[in-house]
Amino acid sequence: MACTSMAIQDPIDRTSAEKVDALIKASGYGYERVSVGLWNVTVPAGTNRNPIPVGIMVGSDLATLQAWGRNRSDFHESMDLFARFLKLNHQFDSLKVELTENQVLIRLDMRIRVLDGTELDYGLKQVAAVTDETIRQFKSDLK
Repeated sequence: MACTSMAIQDPIDRTSAEKVDALIKASGYGYERVSVGLWNVTVPAGTNRNPIPVGIMVGSDLATLQAWGRNRSDFHESMDLFARFLKLNHQFDSLKVELTENQVLIRLDMRIRVLDGTELDYGLKQVAAVTDETIRQFKSDLK
């Protein structure tokens, strides 16, 4: 997922962006800073053995981690598919499978005020793991 497609809804707080930038640099993950408050971070793979690109976007008080941006048009949409997405949302309490008008993605919001290296690492690993599981579960639903 290219992080450049993430829409920034809140104004960027430069202090928050600097804090997240320092945490990403210290994390040991490969990353690319796309712009102020916007990064692509590469998280080691789960079962599919491919690295998971996770976009991080900083707003006024949240760091949003997103991955696996697929076009909704890539799926054979059905009531069963939507029910399984909802079930997955229930299974992963703090992460969400987000269905926008055009995309399907994995999303986790983290409060910057309490964000530290351990929490960022946990969030990145969780987004990668849920992305890996979602890809596995919904691969047969792709056109």
